[in-house]
Order: sequence, then structure tokens, then C-alpha cells
Amino acid sequence: MNFFSTWSEVFSLFPGIMGIWFRRAFYVGTLKCCSKDVGIGFGTLFSKQDVTISPQVSIGEYCVIGLCEIGEGTLLGSNIDIPSGRHQHGSAGTMGTSKSHLQTYTPVRIGKNCWIGNGAIIMNDIGDNCIIGAGSVVVKPIPANSVAVGNPATVKSRTMAE
Repeated sequence: MNFFSTWSEVFSLFPGIMGIWFRRAFYVGTLKCCSKDVGIGFGTLFSKQDVTISPQVSIGEYCVIGLCEIGEGTLLGSNIDIPSGRHQHGSAGTMGTSKSHLQTYTPVRIGKNCWIGNGAIIMNDIGDNCIIGAGSVVVKPIPANSVAVGNPATVKSRTMAE
């Protein structure tokens, strides 16, 4: 285990407002880019350092976040997983191949002013001003100004652009 992973796990377990401050300070200093006003809930950790978190982002409890960019004003509920794309574990047809050959990490981009419901799994890009329902699994890009729900997530309606 490397330095970043170890301390990401340690800081995820500090409770209360002090925990939010500790996590914020750690991630401002270690992620690719992290706004100083981010809120990161208890139990949330990052698996990769190449992450961009814009201003006014709030991340709930017990999230696991890989390579991604999170736009300004976005709210993530609790228990959200953002793996580093859809293909980070390879495919069944490559059994017996070295694990390093199977991994393909792709940054996931979440636009500004999005709301992501609890328990969602985000494996593809989400445009600006979107709402993703709780428990949804995003496997295909979601266009801006959309409301998407389900497994796999599908666009149910369009919101008005701000």
C-alpha cells in the first residue's frame, strides 16, 4: 500500500467537523486539484490522486472515488462509487493475463451543479445540471440538463438550463 492510499483510509475515519477539516486539508495537499471549500463525509476515500474537485462540492459519507473530475456546485449523496471508468478490471476473455494488462483507467467527468443520489455508481460522464437518481448505475454518458434513473441509468426528462 502506498502513502496516499494509507492516509486516505486513515483520514476517512475521523468523525465530525474535525474529520471534515482533516480530510479537506489532506486532499487539498494531495489530489491533482481540490477546492478549499469541499466537504467530504466520514468514511469517504479516494483510490487515485489524479482527481479534480471544483469549488462548492459536497461529497457524502462512505463514497469510494477513483479518477474523476467533479464540477462546481455538485452534490454527491452517500455510498456513491465512482470507479475509474467501466473497464478498470478487464474482461472475462483475458483470464490468466497479467493483472497490469487488464487495467484501463478512464477519468469520469461530472459536470457542474449536479445532484447524485445515494448509492449511485458512476462509470461514465455526466453533463452539467443533471440529477441522477438514488441507486442508479451510469454506464453511458448522460447529456447536460437531464434527469436519469435506473440500472442502467436512462434519461427520463430534461431540466431547464440555468
